[in-house]
Amino acid sequence: MTASDDTKPKEQLEAELTQARAQIAELNRSVQSYRGLVENARDMIWRTDLQGRVIYVNAYVQDFLGRTPSEALGLSIDDYFSPSSAARIVHGVQQTLLASSESSFEAEVEYRHKNGTLIPGELRMFAERDPSGRIVAFGGISRETSERRRAERALRDSSELLTMFIDRSPIHAYIKDVTPTQSIVLYASDKFREMIGIPGCEMVGRTMEALFPPEFAAKITADDWAVVEGGGVLQLDEQLNGRSYTTIKFPIPLGSRSFLAGYTIDITDRKEAEEALRESESRSNQLAEHSRTVAWEVDAEGLYTYLSHVAESVFGYRPEEVLGRLHFYDLHPEPGRAAFKNAALAVFRQKERFRDLINPIQTKDGALVWVSTNGIPLLNADGSLRGYRGSDTDVTERKRAEEALRASEGVLRAFIDSHADMVYLKNAELRHIVANPALCQYFGREEADVLGRCDSELMPPSAAERCRTGDEDALRTRTLQVHEEMVGDRVFETRKFPVVLVDGSVGVGGIIRDVTERKRADETLRASEARLIHAQALSRIGNWEIDLATNTIWASAEAFRIYGVEYTSPFQTLKRAQDIPIREDRGRLDEALRALIHNGVPYDVEFRLKRADDGTQRVVHSVAHLVRDAEGSPIKVVGVMQDITERRQAEEEKARLEAQLQQAQKMESVGRLAGGVAHDFNNMLGVILGNVMIAIEQVDPTEPLHGDLLEIQAAAKRSAELTRQLLAFARKQTVAPRVLDLNETVAGTLKMLQRLIGERIELHWQPDPSLWPVRVDPSQVDQILANLCVNARDAISDVGRMTIETGNCTFDDEDCSARPGFLPGQYVRLAVSDNGSGMDKETLEHLFEPFFTTKVLGKGTGLGLATVYGIVKQNNGFIDAASEPDKGTTFSIYLPRHLGRDRRAGSDQPGSSTRQGSETILVVEDEPAILKLTTRMLQRQGYTVLPASTPSEAIRLAAERNGEIHLLLSDVVMPEMNGRDLAQQLLARYPSIKRLFMSGYTADVIAHHGVLDDGVFFIEKPFSEHALAAKVRETLDRN
Repeated sequence: MTASDDTKPKEQLEAELTQARAQIAELNRSVQSYRGLVENARDMIWRTDLQGRVIYVNAYVQDFLGRTPSEALGLSIDDYFSPSSAARIVHGVQQTLLASSESSFEAEVEYRHKNGTLIPGELRMFAERDPSGRIVAFGGISRETSERRRAERALRDSSELLTMFIDRSPIHAYIKDVTPTQSIVLYASDKFREMIGIPGCEMVGRTMEALFPPEFAAKITADDWAVVEGGGVLQLDEQLNGRSYTTIKFPIPLGSRSFLAGYTIDITDRKEAEEALRESESRSNQLAEHSRTVAWEVDAEGLYTYLSHVAESVFGYRPEEVLGRLHFYDLHPEPGRAAFKNAALAVFRQKERFRDLINPIQTKDGALVWVSTNGIPLLNADGSLRGYRGSDTDVTERKRAEEALRASEGVLRAFIDSHADMVYLKNAELRHIVANPALCQYFGREEADVLGRCDSELMPPSAAERCRTGDEDALRTRTLQVHEEMVGDRVFETRKFPVVLVDGSVGVGGIIRDVTERKRADETLRASEARLIHAQALSRIGNWEIDLATNTIWASAEAFRIYGVEYTSPFQTLKRAQDIPIREDRGRLDEALRALIHNGVPYDVEFRLKRADDGTQRVVHSVAHLVRDAEGSPIKVVGVMQDITERRQAEEEKARLEAQLQQAQKMESVGRLAGGVAHDFNNMLGVILGNVMIAIEQVDPTEPLHGDLLEIQAAAKRSAELTRQLLAFARKQTVAPRVLDLNETVAGTLKMLQRLIGERIELHWQPDPSLWPVRVDPSQVDQILANLCVNARDAISDVGRMTIETGNCTFDDEDCSARPGFLPGQYVRLAVSDNGSGMDKETLEHLFEPFFTTKVLGKGTGLGLATVYGIVKQNNGFIDAASEPDKGTTFSIYLPRHLGRDRRAGSDQPGSSTRQGSETILVVEDEPAILKLTTRMLQRQGYTVLPASTPSEAIRLAAERNGEIHLLLSDVVMPEMNGRDLAQQLLARYPSIKRLFMSGYTADVIAHHGVLDDGVFFIEKPFSEHALAAKVRETLDRN
């Protein structure tokens, strides 16, 4: 109180005090009023100190968070809120209330209930400041938002459900804001957008002019405004994009404005269904017209009150001729009309409906038709009969068919009864309802005793069980079941099949046949077919048929094997068969087939084919004949074919061997002729040469005669050489073979051969270092090489090359089959090759024939290669020549490999000297000139000679001689006996007599194919006196 207060009057003070008290009271009332508001508020109002602890909270905290106010005081915000919400509040306080001038902030938070659950809510938090603006506390207002959220969610769900309903319903809905000048889309369902063909985001907010053509948009806007302005409902039927729609539009008042709602329904399917129904009704009417069904109505007495116009085509009556005049029973024929009337009216009195009543009707022209009548009673309100309504369907044709069926059933029954097979029919319970006499006879029962029985009552249990199983299989599978069964020594075939019976049930029909004989015939046929197939396989014969109508070919399995085609089906297309023969033969085959079909020319062809499986080429012979129908038209070709490849190969081999034989026989004949000629030549040349030699010795060399004698001698020697060549070709040349290393023998002749062929030809020698030995006369090797090298030299026109080579060869049967003249075994090959002019095929064929030459006259005798051929054959070898024009020639000589030890003849040893002798020699020669010359030669050498012109004379001279005979010099081939036989006889009297044979050729008396036997001494004609003296001395001196 101030000093001035002391001076105030008391009344004034009391007045002020009273006023203050009144203000305080008013303030208290205000505080209480506000407290009441705070305490009764449906929001939680609370205060915290600066540390965040609750210093006040109203009573709603208990409803909101389940705590009493006393329990809530002192708790921190962490106890009131979820951790995330508490952090959000702290952040708001710091960023909004403390760091800025803002007085409050709002947030959506989660409150923590006393029971731990979280409650969504809103928070508005503010700062309390003192007069200086300092924050002294914080206040907050909390409100639960779960109910609002539920309401918002319910509203949102309701909207979504409504949208989903509209989108899934068949309607196309929309809402528009409409004015007189424009209609704007506010909402459009998915189906409406699909119908228009514009996505929703492009439709909402757009006017009709933006969506449709101007005229159509103006019409829609006008219709929409008419609905909004008039307040009525508008229904339209429209066509859009080929579909039919019904559209309904109506206004939606909202405040002072009205909006337009509308929906469109696609009625295309309904329209099509209605059209289909109309068409169906039309077809039904047409069907009724064509099905000859008459619709009718009669009264309770049967008098016609309605009759469709079809009656005229069925009954012959027009409706007006019947209605009110005739009863339905008046159309029933006599007799029986009265009975039919009574029976029908009895049904009428019972008011019963009737179905498919088959009855006859007599038409206007007196004909009889059968109808199926159906009718239902027509009743009055009191239940009394007003009449009947029904229809009559013409079933005359069906009736006739049934009668025909019954007749055919009779025929069928007669057929079944007369059938030798056992025939039955069983019902669904597998009891017999049909059994023919054959089945009854099998059961040994009368038909009446079979019908109605099942198999278990008619046969043994095991057989009945088998039958039941087969019946059930037929019923279960609804297919034909075929079984075979042995009963004793008989075979039965049962065919079971389902049968629909008259009552609609399914039974089993069966036919049992004794197939014993057929099975036996089948087995016989299969065995016959198997034998035929086996025979075809052995003979490589297949049969075939061509169906000219279908161009398909049937063939046996062996025909497929010949063609090399897999046998999957006996039928093939004709083209497939025609593609397998080789291309060069197809035209000839096609022509032969056409000639057979069109001209009847016999089909007998041989062709080559390449097998489809392994590609090998075969030779096939096929013959066929044409089959014609009764009119003479060709329908098929039936033929056989045989694989004759091996036969053709054998024939070719036979021809080849025959050609070789003919060639060998020809060469043998020529050789025999040459040998005989050479024998005679040698005898004459021996006389000439012997006498010339003696004459030369007796003539002074200075005399002219001496020169003439030398010319005669030279000519005789050339003739003798020619004769030796003939003998060599004829293999009559006498040789003394020995085991040789052919490489050494050939190497020893190289210098001589080089001189022979000249320096302009280069000679190459290529020996095989591991060469096998051979057994041959070395002089024959020299002859071979000389002849071949001379032949090669003459084939080289200027400079050239010649090669001699050796090698080992082994040939088997397969090698020899393809190379005429070759023989299996081991051989040593001696080959002479040149790069000369070569030879053609014709020249090669005559190459070894004597006197055949391609050289100019006077340049060759034609005996060179013939001599080589003879020498090779004499030594059991063979020769091959390969040549082509301008590519040179190669001669290959094959001599057998020698596997034994060397066995040399005595004549291979060095000869004795030609000293004079004094021994006695018995000379036997059937040629007088030779005998005389030989005797003179031996006598000139000091020997005592006993000449004999025949073997018998020689035997006589030997018998008459008292002294010893030291040597027998005998011709080999003579009349009476040969030289060897003569020697054998003389050995009995003179065991120590020596033997020397002489001949122009040896035959096989003292040699085999010209090769001397061991221990045999021989001198070849013609011979000189010196050669004879040396050979005689050698023979006499040999132990």
